[in-house]
Amino acid sequence: MEKHCGKLERVGDMTGGQIVTRVEIDQQGRRTPTASFRVATEIDVVQIGNTTLKKSRVEGALFGNLIPGREACLYIFRHFHWTPCILGIKYKDDGSKHLASWAWIRNTMLQYIIVWPLMTCIAGVIVGAILGGIVGVDEYGAVLGLLAGIGYPWWSAVRLWKEYGQAKAD
Repeated sequence: MEKHCGKLERVGDMTGGQIVTRVEIDQQGRRTPTASFRVATEIDVVQIGNTTLKKSRVEGALFGNLIPGREACLYIFRHFHWTPCILGIKYKDDGSKHLASWAWIRNTMLQYIIVWPLMTCIAGVIVGAILGGIVGVDEYGAVLGLLAGIGYPWWSAVRLWKEYGQAKAD
């Protein structure tokens, strides 16, 4: 888990977080909602001490607790090792701690367990088949790519669970 401490210098604007509804229009012009989903909430820039986090993901409710000008520690999880996700903030002056809600963590873990493997296993099979063909193990390359495509998101879910527990215990 990444932990960045210092003065919370700057908190940029939040984008996303709203619920978007997919609507189908039939031949008579009637609109029928078919699906709803929440757009990812993102902060364009967060500066704490000497560290600048760009395009950080954050839960909408946690965004209101990011108050510039105070000494704090941010708990960061890296989505697939590159996109920073803010798990919580702890202020040094009064010791108050604000963490992402359990519902947000649960939903993110479900995405890692169900949705991401569906996308990454396809890429894993293609890359595994190509590399297996180059190396000369055609029959095993695609299977290993499939296992990697499923295993990496599952491993990310375990990492999120562990790092949330560390942030909670700190």
